[in-house]
Amino acid sequence: MIVALDRTRSPPWIVCRVVESTLCGRAFAIPQELYNPTRVRYPQRRVGEKGSGQWRRITWEEAYQEAAEKFKQIGNEFGWHTIAHQYGTGRDMLQFQAINKLWLELGSTATFGVGNLCWVGSYFTSQRLYGDETQYTGWDGNNTDCILIWCRQERSRGYYDWLTVKRAQERGAQVICVDPRFTCTAAKADQWLPIRPGSDMALVLAFINEIIKSDKCDIEFARYWTNAPFFIDEKDSNGNGTGYQLRQSMMQEGGNEELYPAWDEAHDQLIFWSGDWQDRNGVGGAKAFQWLDENGNVVEDAVPALATPDGKGREINGKTYRTAWDLLVEHVTPWTTERAAEFCELDEDRIAKAIQTYIDASPHACFTRGQKVECSINTSGISQAFTIMMALAGNFDTKGGQNIGREPATGYDSFMFDVVPNKAGRMGDLRKQTAMNIKKLSVCQNTGYQQILQADDATGELREVTQNSGGQVIYGQQGGFGAVTTKAMAIPPAIPT
Repeated sequence: MIVALDRTRSPPWIVCRVVESTLCGRAFAIPQELYNPTRVRYPQRRVGEKGSGQWRRITWEEAYQEAAEKFKQIGNEFGWHTIAHQYGTGRDMLQFQAINKLWLELGSTATFGVGNLCWVGSYFTSQRLYGDETQYTGWDGNNTDCILIWCRQERSRGYYDWLTVKRAQERGAQVICVDPRFTCTAAKADQWLPIRPGSDMALVLAFINEIIKSDKCDIEFARYWTNAPFFIDEKDSNGNGTGYQLRQSMMQEGGNEELYPAWDEAHDQLIFWSGDWQDRNGVGGAKAFQWLDENGNVVEDAVPALATPDGKGREINGKTYRTAWDLLVEHVTPWTTERAAEFCELDEDRIAKAIQTYIDASPHACFTRGQKVECSINTSGISQAFTIMMALAGNFDTKGGQNIGREPATGYDSFMFDVVPNKAGRMGDLRKQTAMNIKKLSVCQNTGYQQILQADDATGELREVTQNSGGQVIYGQQGGFGAVTTKAMAIPPAIPT
C-alpha cells in the first residue's frame, strides 16, 4: 500500500493506493533476522586495533557525520574520482539506481557492477546490432501470447516479473522454459526444455531455421531493416577476400567506402545504400540513408533482394558475391530439429512443439533470458543468434513482443530519479567537470587502447592499428569495472596532470 498526502486539496487528503506486489522467500526469514539477539542494532566505532573486537556505540547522527566528513576529506584532498562505488544488479531498482546517481553527481568515476561476469556479452552485442538491449528487459509480457524464458529463474531473479508471467498464463499465453534445471519457472511453465548445459546455440539455430522456413518469417523486416540484402566479400580457399560486408571501394578503384552494394529486384540493377550521414566522400546530406543507383541517383522504390539466384551468388564486375541472407540460410539449414535434439539431448517432438508455439504466437511472442547463458565462451554469438530469432519472427516493436525502448516487462515506469536535484540542467557542476575530464580521471584510462590487426577495406591486407574503444567507459558504466578498479586500489596509477 502506498500512502500519500495530497496538499492540493483543502483540507489536505490522505490518499491510499493498493499496489500489486509479491514477497520473495527471504521475506519469511525477516522475523528471524529482525529479532536475532546477535544482530548489530546500532552504528559502532572501532576503538581498538583491527581484529581486537573493541567497539563503542555511537548515534546514527554521529555515524552519518563521520562518514560524510571522511568522504569530503578524500574528495577534496585527492579528488572525488578516487572514490569507487560498486553495486549488484539489485532487486530494488530504486535503491541501487539512487545510490549510483548520488555518487556520479559527486564526481565518483569508478562506477562498476557485476555485469562483466553475467551481462556484458549480450549488452555489447545488442548495443551494436540495434542500439539497445531487450534480452533481459523490454519484453511486453502484459500483451503477449507466448513468453520464451531462456535459463532465467523468474521466481528468484525477479518477483516483480513473475506476476506478469502469471497474468499472461491466466489470459491463455503459453510459457516456454528453456533450462537444464527443473526450476520454479520450469514447474510453472506450459513447456519445459531441459537442454544439455552449453547446447544453447544448437537450439536457437533450430529456432531460426524453422522460422525462415515458415510463413511467419518477417521477410520485409530483414529486407529493409537489416544487412541481410547486402553483399559479402567472402574469403575463398586461397585466402582472397576480406570476409567483411562489401563496399564500393572494395569493388573498384576509386570507389566510395560509404556505399554498400545490393541488388534491386524491382529494376534488376545494382544499387548502393548511402550510409554516410556526415556527408563525407561526396555522399550523404540529402542522399543519406537512401538507395542510389550506379550514377548516384536516388532510387525511391528500390526493393533490395535478400537472396541471390539459388543462393549461389551474383556476378558483379567479374566476381561472384553472395548476400548476408545467403550465408545465414546456408549456416542454419543443417540445424534441423532432429540435429538440435541430438546436441541438446532432448526429444525432437519436444523441440518442434516449442518452436511451433513461438512461431504461431509471433509477432506477439516475447523472449527473455537470464545470465546463465552468459557463462560460456560463446556468449556474444548466442546473443546475436537470439537477436536474429526475435527479428525474423517479427517480434521487434510489436504489441506483446520486444520493446526496444526497454519499457519494463511489468509495464510500470522506471524507478530512476534524481536524488540530488540540480537546477543547472542534466548534471551538476561537479559531475559535469568530472565527465569532461573522464579520460584523465578514469581508472580505465589505459584499458581501451590496444594494438590490433585490422584488414584494409580495399586489399584485405592486415595492418597494425591502435584501437580506441573509449578507455573510460566499460559496458556503459562510466569509469570502470571490477578488475581494473581493484587493481587501481592495490597499485594506484599515476594520474596525468
